[in-house]
Amino acid sequence: MKVYVKYEAYRIMMLASKYASPYEIAGLLYGTIDGRITVEEADVFRIQSVTASSVEISPKEFAEHVAQLDREHVKKVIGFWHSHGGMSAFHSTTDVETSRLLVKQINPLITLTTNRDGEIKAIIYVMIPRLNEVLKIDADVEIDIGDDSELKNMIDRMKKRVESRQKKKNNMPWPAYDYIYSGYGYSWSDGV
Repeated sequence: MKVYVKYEAYRIMMLASKYASPYEIAGLLYGTIDGRITVEEADVFRIQSVTASSVEISPKEFAEHVAQLDREHVKKVIGFWHSHGGMSAFHSTTDVETSRLLVKQINPLITLTTNRDGEIKAIIYVMIPRLNEVLKIDADVEIDIGDDSELKNMIDRMKKRVESRQKKKNNMPWPAYDYIYSGYGYSWSDGV
């Protein structure tokens, strides 16, 4: 099984992982599951408690945010991602336990774990209600960069955005600014 991750979503996760390191950080994954699992966008949770070995999101906030997106039909939440800072990208016992709870809200649930070095690992969780069982499926990850013209246009737009933000924000380094001030419904792919 394979999870396809659009380049823009991958980039958001990698930048956030790098700038949060040595701390962990987390966010939601948006996309489609229609014969092929595609992560189209990623964001960063607005409120989270982080350490070098854990990240916690309020279960209430998580549930409210997912419910709001479902009601508004804005984006389809397909899972979550989190980083492991300077450690390798792996799914810890805590990650597995958390995923087994969240799959009751988002089924199937796509989980990605990253680190500051660019590693990314995927696990898909599927709840089978009639058996009250959760399947855990390791998956490969493929980064989808689109065609060359799409990537070139995206890079050009990013360059313009970087120049604009550096002028506006007293030369605060661009990715750090976006990471610090990102929130629900916002991702670096918006407007890029």
